[in-house]
Amino acid sequence: MNDHTDPFTTLEHSAADTAKRIPNTIYPNIFLPKTIYEALPVAYISVGALFILGAVYIGISHGPMVGYLAVGLSCILAGATVNSIRRRERSR
Repeated sequence: MNDHTDPFTTLEHSAADTAKRIPNTIYPNIFLPKTIYEALPVAYISVGALFILGAVYIGISHGPMVGYLAVGLSCILAGATVNSIRRRERSR
């Protein structure tokens, strides 16, 4: 009598059970109040502008200036992208 179970079969059943429990969406539903949700692109762009102003303030001779510029430009790009996606989706 061999009570040995195949580990691959056990793994397949385990993965199938997990897939049934996880919803098909990539991201779970997150609730944000409408005022916060609508203000996010403006907040991203504002934070980006502050980082760019910080980079200008500390000057080119300091090392962190490049990081400040990178974060600032990334935030502005993220805000513009979110705003563009929302505008496109709402026009449909």
